[in-house]
Formats: sequence, C-alpha cells, structure tokens
Amino acid sequence: MTGIVSLLGYVSLLLIYAFAGFFIEAFGYFAFFYLVGAVVSALGTLGALLAVEPPHRAERGAGVLSRIRESFSAEFVKKHKDVFLILLASGIQGMGYQVYFPYILLYMQHYLGFPLHLASLVVFVAILSGILAAVPAGILVDRFGRRAVALIALPLNCASVFALSFARGLLDAIALGIAWVSLSSVLGVAMGAWLRDLYPEEKRGEFSGYTILFNVAFTMVPGPLIGSWLIHAFGERRLINGEEAVIPAPVIFQVGAAIALLSILPMLRVKETLRKRKADLEGAPPAA
Repeated sequence: MTGIVSLLGYVSLLLIYAFAGFFIEAFGYFAFFYLVGAVVSALGTLGALLAVEPPHRAERGAGVLSRIRESFSAEFVKKHKDVFLILLASGIQGMGYQVYFPYILLYMQHYLGFPLHLASLVVFVAILSGILAAVPAGILVDRFGRRAVALIALPLNCASVFALSFARGLLDAIALGIAWVSLSSVLGVAMGAWLRDLYPEEKRGEFSGYTILFNVAFTMVPGPLIGSWLIHAFGERRLINGEEAVIPAPVIFQVGAAIALLSILPMLRVKETLRKRKADLEGAPPAA
C-alpha cells in the first residue's frame, strides 16, 4: 500500500512536468504557479469532501495542545524513540532533497544549456522511472524489510544525486535522473513503511500529521534557503532578459546529497520492524 501511495505522488509530479516546459515558455512562470496552485486547491477540496471518515476516533476529553504536549513529553519520546528517530531521518532526507529540487529546471536550462522543454522532458522521464519503481519497491520492502531496503537505497540515492553535479549532456542527465528518482522512490517507500510500523497505535492519525510536519515544514523552509545561499555564493552571474541573475551551480547537488546521507545516523539506531508488523497482523506475539 505504501508503494501505491508513493506512486500517486509521482503521478502528480509527472502530470505537472509533462507540460511544464511548454506552458512556461508560452505563458511564463507566474501563470504556471497560479495554475498549479488552483488545481491543487480544487483537487484537495474535492478529495476532502469525498473522503470517508474511518469509524475509529480519538478518545474524547484531551484537548489538542494537551495531546501534543503528551506526545513530545520526555517520557513519551523515550518510550517511542524509534518513531522520532525515523521522523528525524526522513526530515533530514527531505531537507537534502529541497536543497536542489526547486532549482533543477533553472539549473538544466541555464547551466547545462538545455531548452526549457528539454529540461522538462528530462525531469518527466526521471519521474516516470519513479512511478515504475514504486510498486516493486513496496514488494521488496515487504519481502526483505524496511530497514534493509532503506539502508541500501539511501547511499545509492545520494551517490546518484552527487553524480548529477557532473552531468553535462542530455544522455548523462537522463540516465542519472532515472537513477536519482527511481532510488528516491525506493527509499521513500521503505521509509514510509518503516515509519508507519512505528506509529503509536493510539496516536496513528496524530503522528501522520507529525510526518507532514517533519517532511514539509522542517524541509521546505531550510532546504531551499540552503540551496539559495549556495547559488548566490557559488553560482555564475549573468544578464538574462536585461536583468542580472544568478545561475544555480552543481554544488547544490553535492551539498544536498551530503545532507541526506547524514540521515543514516538515526536510521542505524532503529531495528527492523517487518517481523513485528507481520506478527501484529497475524495476531501473534512479536518475535523476540
């Protein structure tokens, strides 16, 4: 199921990048951002209205703030330290990803010299590989374990991102883009399944919210800021359409990969959860 959820995320990116280059060349970046924002708002509202509320509800009596305080109390964190370690690892990976991803089209267009429609095509093909990898990744995770797959996928993914900084031609960019996104898909599926196995049973919905907090708020703010600083420190200044601009430099991939690789430190401290999860589903006591 985690593989299918990951697949849907890549499908949305695929639909955007399928026409991003052509749309931006015709109407500009602002029109593109407004269009994507409107589509996301409309589909999100529709999905919320159509979603079926599960029968299980949180216990009444405890307010939102008191539940949050309880979840981040020293006693609760110590008892469920593994879930917080994987949340931390996931956030570090996301931060590394956000160092380079917001600037990738600009990098390919202005540093590598690809026309915008070709740059969009490279990302399109890469994301397509992520879609194709998502479901097989879920099968691998269920067969060999969340921890094992994640610990193999992480360094390979970081290596592919680092190698992107050396790509100069179209074929290089496509090949390394496929490696980057397909391995990102495998890593994302493994981390997602690992994290869900560790959710406290009585707070599964609450910790789904914390997952978004760690993967979005804690990554999409510092990551692009680091990327922007690197671009201004190491990027090349050029005149584009009569205005001075700074071109993204390859260092964004190198630093992004290094940051993501740091997530291996909390990951190594958490044990495999596959056997325990299977035992829970079968109603048997967890294996020692």
